[in-house]
Amino acid sequence: MGFYNVGALAPQPVTLTSLGAPTAAQAAFWSDWYKATLYGTQTQGRDVAIIARAADGHEVQRWTLQGARPIKFGYSPLAQPGTAPTLTVSLIYTNVVNSL
Repeated sequence: MGFYNVGALAPQPVTLTSLGAPTAAQAAFWSDWYKATLYGTQTQGRDVAIIARAADGHEVQRWTLQGARPIKFGYSPLAQPGTAPTLTVSLIYTNVVNSL
């Protein structure tokens, strides 16, 4: 769901921070998932792929966070003058698979 800076994968949690302004759909996706986890309406984790791409767009590395669940969500749609809105989500997971 977009482009993010990725914090370290270990120790947990991994934190994703949007690069540039997130779309309304991106904010809604992460917010809805976080709320479903927080309120217990979604108890199973999801697999989340983090893909590193070279400047020409080809995939150079992939990590799959298995059983991921958001534990923290932040969205600031009203940025200060000269700054872009940001979205941040922290995920915990049961396993990470490194491929490529």
